[in-house]
Amino acid sequence: MYRRLVTEQNVGAFVLSSAWPFPRDEHFRVLVLARAIENQSYMMASNRAAKDDDLWFCVNSAIIDPRGVVLAAASPEREDLIHADLSQDLVNSVRQRVESLAHRRQDLY
Repeated sequence: MYRRLVTEQNVGAFVLSSAWPFPRDEHFRVLVLARAIENQSYMMASNRAAKDDDLWFCVNSAIIDPRGVVLAAASPEREDLIHADLSQDLVNSVRQRVESLAHRRQDLY
């Protein structure tokens, strides 16, 4: 889904709303970083901060740039408001320097 939006509509930023529980907080962090890098796009990932019965959610909300650099991150212990400046110029620069999107094999999937 992300790849099609990037290649067909030139999307440069995604908003992801999620509810990842502990102890899978590291999985959430790594997968969001991977989505930013592989799609050369910003990822604004918001994760739930709460508890349902015995299930805790891991927060770890973050804004990641197209290179995989974390621009802002929420506290792992409480709700936070985070923000960052996004740049279409950075998206374009990354996509020009690392042309991995041009090497897709659409005939395979």
